[in-house]
Amino acid sequence: FGGGTIRTEFEVLTGLPLSSFPGLQYPYLGIESAHLRGLVSSLKHAGYRSTAVHPNKGGFWNRRNVFRQLGFDRFISEDDPAFAKAPRRGYYISDAAFTDVVLSSLAADGPPQFVFGISIEEHGPYDNVPLSADAAAARNAIPVPAGLDPASTQRLQTYLLHQRDADAQLGRLASALAQRARPSLLLFYGDHLPGLGDVYQLGFDDGRDASEQPVPYLLIEPGQPHAPTRRDLPAWMLGSTILDRAGVRNDPWFALLAAVQPALEPQHGHVDDALAHQLAAASALRLRGQ
Repeated sequence: FGGGTIRTEFEVLTGLPLSSFPGLQYPYLGIESAHLRGLVSSLKHAGYRSTAVHPNKGGFWNRRNVFRQLGFDRFISEDDPAFAKAPRRGYYISDAAFTDVVLSSLAADGPPQFVFGISIEEHGPYDNVPLSADAAAARNAIPVPAGLDPASTQRLQTYLLHQRDADAQLGRLASALAQRARPSLLLFYGDHLPGLGDVYQLGFDDGRDASEQPVPYLLIEPGQPHAPTRRDLPAWMLGSTILDRAGVRNDPWFALLAAVQPALEPQHGHVDDALAHQLAAASALRLRGQ
């Protein structure tokens, strides 16, 4: 918790489990490759144009170079004119401004599009966050569990204020996609828990430690309601899941992951030792382009 965005991001975009590469702490810095196959390349072969949106510096975590290697056609970062006048909410560009840019990047016609957005408003630190008087008052009114000291209470309230914003913008994005003539899939996932270690000392409902907590994902087809189903999947399975829902089945790697998926679900995404060994061998070949 408190960090690891690019680890989850790498797994989602490549379909490669980082457990197969135990020495690779920061994949965007430790991989040398002119081209990385994954979700973007598979969609590109199906005729999609791909855009990444992240309201932070483009060079942070080497994203500008890695996104080029992954095959993105465009990367809209904080340095892009699209964010030139974007308002901040706390330390970072607001989720509302981020959603504006995501929606404005969607064309009404032309080839199908894949947009990969990385929001940042909710990210820590949560101390001394600059907020307007109204926002600070709203934050201070958020109820939190008893047993926290004043500093920890305000950190949690600050996080929850930003979480409300994220939730509102997710709803706004889904509503906007539902109004479009073009069909859409919307995948929203959490990359890691926030850096609130002092808060976690209160314990979790499931009795597990903070480092063992799963983060949620949501996959919907806006405007096409259906009965919800729960599936416990590791992050590296999300790419194959969304490709399957989109009807894009042109990459043997993601076909392999789809075949493995039923074996993981009864184990809540856990990979047994034998399968982990096989996946590690196959993942090493995949990363080398074989």
